Amino acid sequence: MHRIATCLDMAHPAAAVWAVLTDLDGYRHWNPFVTAARGEARLGARLAITVQHPAGTGQVLRFAPVVSRLDPQRAFAWDGSLISGLLFGGEHWFRIEATAEDSCRFHHGEDFRGLAIAVLGRRGVAAMQPGYDAMNRALASEVARRAAASA
Repeated sequence: MHRIATCLDMAHPAAAVWAVLTDLDGYRHWNPFVTAARGEARLGARLAITVQHPAGTGQVLRFAPVVSRLDPQRAFAWDGSLISGLLFGGEHWFRIEATAEDSCRFHHGEDFRGLAIAVLGRRGVAAMQPGYDAMNRALASEVARRAAASA
């Protein structure tokens, strides 16, 4: 198994981050990495996810994962695979840790598994990390934009 794990401190309450994170239809407006998402943030729900490879290859990946974790304002994850997980599988996860009433630490990553990941190795997985970091920054910006719009 290979893992990508990122973390970003945000000057926003966990509830505000959660609201943007679970507004899947809104991803297309602000998310440079997961450029489209459809479905409902509900345990067991099937989603339609489109990811833009961050390494500038122009590669677009489409998945139909299932929501595997949902703990409001704390944790959200989806798990997807190709060919029963033998070729490729991964759980894309988010965790929000409230650090104060008006701030939080956002954890974001993925646990990869399968033959394709074994072939790609750590270098191939690491090439995806800029997408996770870009999504984190864009999420913080979108939370700030929505807060300003509602003020």
